[in-house]
Amino acid sequence: MKKRIISFILSAVVMIAACGNTAFAATSEKSSESTAYNVELTSEGIASITDENGSNVPDSVIARSSISGYEQKTISGNPAAVLVYPSSASGAGGMGATIECSSSWNGAMSLDVFDSNGVTNVTGARVSSNGTSKLSNMYHGSPSYVVFSFRGIPSGKSVFVKIWIYG
Repeated sequence: MKKRIISFILSAVVMIAACGNTAFAATSEKSSESTAYNVELTSEGIASITDENGSNVPDSVIARSSISGYEQKTISGNPAAVLVYPSSASGAGGMGATIECSSSWNGAMSLDVFDSNGVTNVTGARVSSNGTSKLSNMYHGSPSYVVFSFRGIPSGKSVFVKIWIYG
């Protein structure tokens, strides 16, 4: 009987704790009431955020970031690098990359991605010498450049690389 009472109390505490930590609710410091927000997303990112009354949430309250850039280059050697200088970068947040490679040889290269701020996002990713690879869940802090360092290109071979960064 004691085990049932303890089990019931523990279950109640867990349920109360879980209900108090809703993922889409923000709690005010002065009130214990939750506020719901509607987030409109487009392919460009967050378009708008409104509260439960339909009022726009000011940009100054929301942390936003963006980054975009492109580079293409024929690389050879071991290692060989492509530096992508963002055409625009602001804030700190998520980043993705698309890497398109074409070559006269078929094989795999190892890829490391790091930036001018000292952030290493990827170490040892497998990239085909002929094909498209996509990287996601990377971080950027508005770097002045992002380095894509390739290893494993055979001597005498080259790879034409196109890289897009976005976020």
